Amino acid sequence: MSLESIAARIREDAANEAAGLVEAADSERRSALDEARRRLEEEFARDLDRVARNASELEARLRFHAAREADRMVETEKRALLDRAITNAVERLAGLPDAEYGELVTSILSACTMEGDIDVAISEDDADRITPALLRKASGNGRNFRLIPERHGGRGGVIMSSGGVSFNATFSMLASLERERLVMELAPMLADSGSRG
Repeated sequence: MSLESIAARIREDAANEAAGLVEAADSERRSALDEARRRLEEEFARDLDRVARNASELEARLRFHAAREADRMVETEKRALLDRAITNAVERLAGLPDAEYGELVTSILSACTMEGDIDVAISEDDADRITPALLRKASGNGRNFRLIPERHGGRGGVIMSSGGVSFNATFSMLASLERERLVMELAPMLADSGSRG
């Protein structure tokens, strides 16, 4: 075999080997790319799933907080409506015509359990409506109602005092004492009207 033949053979073997190496490297590169693509797709799917879960959890939290805030606002509005209704009721009582108002105050005085001289404080607005004459007429059965110059700051009604004992029968105080009961009675009506609206 000549040197030329040997050289040709070496070239041919080297070319075949190089082609095989290139093919193996190419195959390895394709495998590495496929593996990298598969890992990226899995990682993307995991990230997408995590983002979807986080978004779902965030949406659930937002819905929960929005519902709580809406409930709070509705409850606040209900309380405001009830407070307004109670205030309006007090104003309606305090604004009764003189004759009816006198009868109402007389019924309050007649329910008094104190005996003897009983001081009666009225509001400035009632100075012309709850008079000494009205108090004399309501007196009797061991009770003597006396109008005192001091005025109470409540709305309507009277404050009665005797022997260090005082009874606040102003409409504003009675409404305040009755508020919780009124809330319990009126709340279902407001809930029903809210569900119809």
